[in-house]
Amino acid sequence: MEIWEQILLGAAAILILLWFLPGTKKAVEDSPKGTREDWLGAIKPVLMVIAFVIFLILIARG
Repeated sequence: MEIWEQILLGAAAILILLWFLPGTKKAVEDSPKGTREDWLGAIKPVLMVIAFVIFLILIARG
């Protein structure tokens, strides 16, 4: 990819981020806050996947 294409792509990415920033900021401010149970409900499956991947790596190593 030519240098001018990279610069144009970078400028477009920055403009898109600036375009979406006000709406995203308002959505985050107006969203409901999560309780402790909500966060635990989200973290448990992630930790289980991480443990499973580590288990698979250990099995593959022999």
